[in-house]
Amino acid sequence: MRPLAQLARFANKRSLTYAFSATKMTARICGTRAGESQRKNEINAIKAWMTKCESDHGSFGCGTVRSRALPARLIEIRATIDTARLISVASLGQAPEFVALSYCWGLTGNLQTLSSTLAQMEECIPISALPLTVKQAFEMVIALGFRYLWVDALCIIQDDEVDWQREARKMGAVYSNAALVIAAMASRATQDGLYSKTDDASLTNDIFHSVMLACRTMPRKQWEDFIQKDLPLLCRGWGFQERLLARRVIHFTPAELVWECKGDVWCRCGNINKFHSTGGRINNMSAAFWHCVDNPTVDRVRPMWRECVKTFSRRSLTMLHDRGFAVTGVAELLRGSSCADLYISGLWKDALPFDLLWRCDQSTTLQAQKQRKPSWSWVSVDCGINWPVAKDPGTMSISAETYFESGLDGVNCKHVGADETRGDYNPISADQIHLQAKMVEVNVVRKADPEDEISPFWTLWDVERPGGQKLSFYPDIHLSDEETRSCVSGQDNSRTLYYLEIIIPKNGSRGWQAGLIIRKVEGSRYGEERYERIGIAGEMSRVHQEPVASFVPAISAEKVILI
Repeated sequence: MRPLAQLARFANKRSLTYAFSATKMTARICGTRAGESQRKNEINAIKAWMTKCESDHGSFGCGTVRSRALPARLIEIRATIDTARLISVASLGQAPEFVALSYCWGLTGNLQTLSSTLAQMEECIPISALPLTVKQAFEMVIALGFRYLWVDALCIIQDDEVDWQREARKMGAVYSNAALVIAAMASRATQDGLYSKTDDASLTNDIFHSVMLACRTMPRKQWEDFIQKDLPLLCRGWGFQERLLARRVIHFTPAELVWECKGDVWCRCGNINKFHSTGGRINNMSAAFWHCVDNPTVDRVRPMWRECVKTFSRRSLTMLHDRGFAVTGVAELLRGSSCADLYISGLWKDALPFDLLWRCDQSTTLQAQKQRKPSWSWVSVDCGINWPVAKDPGTMSISAETYFESGLDGVNCKHVGADETRGDYNPISADQIHLQAKMVEVNVVRKADPEDEISPFWTLWDVERPGGQKLSFYPDIHLSDEETRSCVSGQDNSRTLYYLEIIIPKNGSRGWQAGLIIRKVEGSRYGEERYERIGIAGEMSRVHQEPVASFVPAISAEKVILI
């Protein structure tokens, strides 16, 4: 489903407070209390929107299927929901039109297809065991005149690792190929159903329509409880690409029914059109994403990918090891553009070294140690991700004797997974990066006067090299514990920290310098030392600042292996 909707225009707490003073929403369009006549009105509205989209949006690509990859299975629903069964797509001869469901699983109670129940599901899906959200999606499919539905819990064999990995890699294609995506926006778990159970949403009119339209994100410290309370699907990791890649989505929100496609956004009350015509499209990441895919240039693709990662990274995942899988559909589309290169562990090879300079949002919760590898990829952490700047500085503005002089010696890559000739996306993982750069020993110290927490440059920490020069430090790991901090600060000689210089502007120019904070991996042999990343340090040149001075003295570059 397309991206996480957020309030780009409400950029600080003061404006968020102002937004809460807007008039409370009073229209209740799709509440659970709605009777059969109300449900019929909803069905008629969706059908009318679908017809209008099909007739008016040919130039927007709402009817275009972009991927050849197909799911292995669909749910076939004939006259009534009690006839539903799993069916092999290969047995159908040609790809049928189908609907896909985007929803939150919750912790328990979701009916799943297992190796032991696959044969039964192919005969008949036990309707009495379906959770309410899935059951109502079945009913919606019939009412809208479709015959096929895709639901991840039922169409993927959940205890078969091979099947799960193969089908998970195709989930982006599933949502982009679906004729319609049903989004259970207000449901926190599968038992909640499509329809809100509250009498009144806590969202104000203005905030609701901005949230549903803008599709931008902010640091979690500026997220408000009402979004997590009323729109839980916007906090779900897998839901990011489900919405971003969809051609058409019907959102069941706590306030009303909302239609979203590549050509327009509509709601029952009509107020969303006011925001759409007064700058909403400017802030709409979905529109920007498809413009980037259709008109690919390096200047568009790389910042777009970083914006996608920033948005996705602030969402939650039940299974944290899904972090890399849950955006492969987005990467596939960007990789398919003419300027794409190898996609390795969440980064782009031709976007190095800038892709290495991601940093953890310091307002989010950091872990004491990394759970996944490689350490140099944002996939290794479980928090919000930012980049120092959205756009790469030109290489002509970068000083010699940094990364750009010695360069990238190589990336050890290994292919994992599917055969690309069959139309599956074939991701690449990389366990090591070999590079040459200048490296200097540093210690971690607490900032004497940190910036305001709402600043994008906020952090509690500096790194300091011998001589006293400091740079702001954005750690990937939690530093508040004394024992952890003493280890990271180099009081244990085996855990000495180093600043690995990546970029610095030419003398006399404004810009930003940045490098990785790394430490030697235990067990490394002399001459084959391997290092892990634990953060990034850097200095951004502000409007009234003097040009930045190099943090690293005039020393020779060293060969470094990052894992």
